[in-house]
Amino acid sequence: MIIKYKFHCCYRKIFDKMNKKRRIKGKERNNEIVMFLSIFLIFLLIGIYFLLSFYSLNNLFNFSSAGVNAISGLIISGKGITGLVLQELQVEGQNSSDLMENVSQETDITSNESAVENFSEEIDNSSKTYSYLLGDYGLLDGSNELNVSFVYPSPINGFAQSSSSITVNISSHSNFDHYTFLDFDNSLLLWMRMDDLNASGDPLDLSNYRYNGSKKGGAVQNPSGAYNSSFNFPSFATSAGISLPSSLKLSSMKNWTLSMWIKTVGEQYNLIYLDGSGSYDSSFWISVKENNIPYEVVLTNHNFDMIAGLGSSSNFPYNIWTHVAFTYNGSNFTYYRNGVATLSQNLVIPTSVGSKVYIGGVRPDSWNEYNLDETLIFNRTLMPSEILSLFNASANNYYNSFDNLSLGNHTFKAYSVDSSGNRSETALIRGLIGNSLEISAISPIENRKYYTSFQSFNVSTNRNVSVNYTLDNGITNYTMLSNASAT
Repeated sequence: MIIKYKFHCCYRKIFDKMNKKRRIKGKERNNEIVMFLSIFLIFLLIGIYFLLSFYSLNNLFNFSSAGVNAISGLIISGKGITGLVLQELQVEGQNSSDLMENVSQETDITSNESAVENFSEEIDNSSKTYSYLLGDYGLLDGSNELNVSFVYPSPINGFAQSSSSITVNISSHSNFDHYTFLDFDNSLLLWMRMDDLNASGDPLDLSNYRYNGSKKGGAVQNPSGAYNSSFNFPSFATSAGISLPSSLKLSSMKNWTLSMWIKTVGEQYNLIYLDGSGSYDSSFWISVKENNIPYEVVLTNHNFDMIAGLGSSSNFPYNIWTHVAFTYNGSNFTYYRNGVATLSQNLVIPTSVGSKVYIGGVRPDSWNEYNLDETLIFNRTLMPSEILSLFNASANNYYNSFDNLSLGNHTFKAYSVDSSGNRSETALIRGLIGNSLEISAISPIENRKYYTSFQSFNVSTNRNVSVNYTLDNGITNYTMLSNASAT
């Protein structure tokens, strides 16, 4: 019995030791599993975080890779967004999907903070600077501001060139619909936004000429317009209109452009411009949506004879803000609706008799009620691309080349307006177009030996310039004067 008991005790001890080892190994194995799962979960969360961050940034910025060699120094900032992280990113490569790297300067952004970021973009060995703001509506520009600027290949201020062409490229951005135009060589004669009034409620002209208007009849400002406020012209016996100076008489100009937004209320007779005696039957005038005839656009001369009737009145939108533009180059009249050249005809517009100019109807009977907004007059024929930017610069950036320019000084300035009534403009750019300098030596003749101590120098230039000459390979320079000689 004693032997059996001892054997049993030994067996029991061995069994206990084995169980203890199993429990220890089980605990260690459980600890390893827990540690592995913890590490895996941490890496999974980190991976999801970076994946979402990269996806969000890629969607927000959506860089275009066309023509881009490198983009660097991008700083992202936010306003009204809680929990964003301010980061500086450098992007290298030609494709928008290339890896973003070199992340630094992390800063939490609260809903009360705002910042603006800049990055430089190298395109064809030229640099451009952009400013964007990440806000409540996505990718915004400059804290909801309207921005307009000249970009390459636009010449810089103080340019001097021999080429007779000037190419202007305008970059404009707004969080709202906006239009952009260029005042080239003071060609903008009238810019009446219908927002700006004097103390009498008359609309003001924002061009350099300040051709302010005078409202007539029942013409009155309407707080609702295509771009903020507009002017309303009631129908029938009010003879409503806006009187303008005679300098804006289109029928006496060889080249001109008239641009405006119109919203018709009635179904016929929408006279939008008139010059001459002031009476509709003895003036040149333009009307749209002439259901009575019926044409979309009608031009008449001072004898009430129709110069042209274009299109069908049924094509003109009813009770909707519509952009219309008319251009004339002395022999061709073109009508644009919502940025598109809709109708065109070769014709000659005779000069009307009289000096009165109106926008809006002045006929005391049967004119429909309608609204006008953003009225501009140029003394040049705008190109189709310029009309598109006047209609919608959000989708059509301004780009135009001015060719066959005369020698001398030239100026230009860009403007943008958005649908909230905000206005932005660039600095005035001044420059000179002149002949390239040409110098030709008449005497002495090149590569000929002379054995006299006195020599006459004779050169010809195409400009009034001073000329220097040297006798010792540039060690000493002499200024050549008219009819002067030296030994």
